[in-house]
Amino acid sequence: MSRIEQLNRELTRIVEVLIKEYQPEKIILFGSLATNQINEWSDIDLIVIKDTDKSFYERLEEVVKVA
Repeated sequence: MSRIEQLNRELTRIVEVLIKEYQPEKIILFGSLATNQINEWSDIDLIVIKDTDKSFYERLEEVVKVA
């Protein structure tokens, strides 16, 4: 399996879990995967947007737990 196939499979899994468990308003993909400039060190870069009163660290903890 190629690196791009691995990343796309993992991206799909993460997005599905985030939508189900975290209900974000928007998920934005950026970086090398978004621009199709993949290399062996590429990872998945996401911005997860959700309207909440929680602190950044509380939100980060929630996203890391579900993803």
